[in-house]
Amino acid sequence: MHRRSTYQNSIRKRKNTMKNTLKRGSIALGLGLTLTTLCQAQQGNLQGAPSATPLSFKVPPHALSAISFSTAPNAQCSVAPATDSSSAKAFTVFANDEGTATFYATPSQESSSAVQLVATCSSGNRQTIEIQPVAGAKPLVPRASSNAETDLRFGHTVRPALTGDPMALSSQELVKRGYPSRPDLQKAPGAYASWLKAVSKPATFIPPKTVNVEGRHHGPAKVSAGPGGPAKVGNDPGGSNNWSGYVLSGLGVSKPFDWVVGLWNVPATVGGEAGTTTWSSFWIGLDGWNSGDVVQDGTNQIVTVSNGIAYRTYYPWTEIWPQELEQAISNFNINPGDEIYSEVYMGDANGNVNPWGGYGYFWFEDLTTGQYTFLSTQFNSGTYYGNNAEWIMERPSINGVNGDFFDLSDYWYAVMQDPYAGTSDGDYTGYLGPGEGDISYQLTMYNGNDPLSTVYPINSDEMEFIWLNYH
Repeated sequence: MHRRSTYQNSIRKRKNTMKNTLKRGSIALGLGLTLTTLCQAQQGNLQGAPSATPLSFKVPPHALSAISFSTAPNAQCSVAPATDSSSAKAFTVFANDEGTATFYATPSQESSSAVQLVATCSSGNRQTIEIQPVAGAKPLVPRASSNAETDLRFGHTVRPALTGDPMALSSQELVKRGYPSRPDLQKAPGAYASWLKAVSKPATFIPPKTVNVEGRHHGPAKVSAGPGGPAKVGNDPGGSNNWSGYVLSGLGVSKPFDWVVGLWNVPATVGGEAGTTTWSSFWIGLDGWNSGDVVQDGTNQIVTVSNGIAYRTYYPWTEIWPQELEQAISNFNINPGDEIYSEVYMGDANGNVNPWGGYGYFWFEDLTTGQYTFLSTQFNSGTYYGNNAEWIMERPSINGVNGDFFDLSDYWYAVMQDPYAGTSDGDYTGYLGPGEGDISYQLTMYNGNDPLSTVYPINSDEMEFIWLNYH
């Protein structure tokens, strides 16, 4: 009780501080991100020779501004200070199908001079970017990520809103028509409500392009030796070195979990550590608690601080551990505050839910931008167990399951909504249970004796994550 009281006092102080900051002119972050002013900077065509003319942006201090630039479609760009391109101060940005790459900048104070960055892209293009913090400047928003011309050129298709009786089509037919599989209305009412919200409006399908992120993994939970110790049953927090969140453990091989769902807003990171890069990964998945496999997808929130400016990047990813590296969905742009609906499930080659079907499926839909993508990966990691489903805030591993972990980026707080899991016999269970044989574990992330991130139940359909420390 004492630890929880201490956490709650810390939470109240952080929320009060953020409210005061927002009143002074910052953008509303997290669940209610509001961006009001269009970016007016003219973007150069970077095809061919390096750009001789820098792109100049004037941005307000203490607020989140989108910095967008043009490069080749689907390029991967390393952005670093012009005076120091070392890996410690560089960060990666992915361009979408149009060739637009976006990151976010938050200066700590105004300045009479501009900071100069250089973006070096995999296509051979380079772009110089100047960012000057100016009091009274208005925050910049990202470019629109899709238009009719782009949709035609790159095979984007529009899925119409689902009309009529939402129960009329089978889940298999829904998936064939470009809709996510339907949760059970009676057994998973919260998940059904989120699904209905997703399918009741048109959405644009983005054929996914993925990139191996070298050295980056989202592995199984590492049990903490700190004060949390091994996870306990119920809401008595246990400890992990890399996970915080809820794990729902079931009957495993007799009735394995084969489907998991969640709805969340991309956490808008705050703060940052000077001269370092911090990471947080918010995801849903299957297995990874007392098993060697993990099937998962989520969003990354990354912060790199240099020269008094925090640079923030966000992107979706998938991974089946241990057979692959993190797979960034490089052409699917997301923004802080975007509302994400996602399903992860095991299925057969035809997309039907089946724990022994040999494929991991990932449905990722941005309800804010009206875009979605859907991809599958053959499961080559030995046996799929289906022992558990989970909803996790993580600090990922730098080099495999036994490697070091990144410091945890300050995500402030985040909420996972409608967290349900399905089993092979057609049953559904909420994250707190109780299902037949299910046990719910509540995890706090520790670095030694220091708590980094924790989670509390709000109600049966929501959990709240709280950031506590970088390391």
